[in-house]
Amino acid sequence: MAKKFHLPTADKKDSQGICFLGKVGLQDFLSRYLPLKKGIILDTSGKIIGKHNGAYFYTIGQRRGLNLGNREKGVGSEPYYVAEKDARSNVILVAKGENNPALYIKKIKLTNINWIDPVSNKNLAGKKLKVLMRVRYRQPLFKASLAKNGGKIEAVFDKPQKFVAPGQSAVFYNTKGILLGGGVII
Repeated sequence: MAKKFHLPTADKKDSQGICFLGKVGLQDFLSRYLPLKKGIILDTSGKIIGKHNGAYFYTIGQRRGLNLGNREKGVGSEPYYVAEKDARSNVILVAKGENNPALYIKKIKLTNINWIDPVSNKNLAGKKLKVLMRVRYRQPLFKASLAKNGGKIEAVFDKPQKFVAPGQSAVFYNTKGILLGGGVII
């Protein structure tokens, strides 16, 4: 939308950090307040391929800072990306290659729903609602269906989406692009 209206920030690089930290890296900042907690890094086959100092230092989709090195030298070597993390067991699962299927998911559950359009919330009772959705800043809208499941809402994507993480916001729009509401991914 920023490009459409020729705004000066249209081509501005997305923030990958926390703005109030300044030049301090996220891991440096967090390590001042959280203890180091040694854990393992598994690949998608379940093989231990590295160690880390705390699952909370990593984000889904992260590539840099895994300290795995280039395991396979030569042409065609692909980097690892964080596919999943389990804070309880302090394990990180990584997948090789940016388009690895382990980096994609097809559905999410949402909590803390904020409905801008209360009519859509009422229409959701007992049926699915076709929506357009976004789970990352500046991400193109994609098609999904919402359904109530207990006190939560489940979103099923028409096409699997990459780098979706718990704690991120998901925002949904009607099929004409008008905001309906949003929630937090759990």
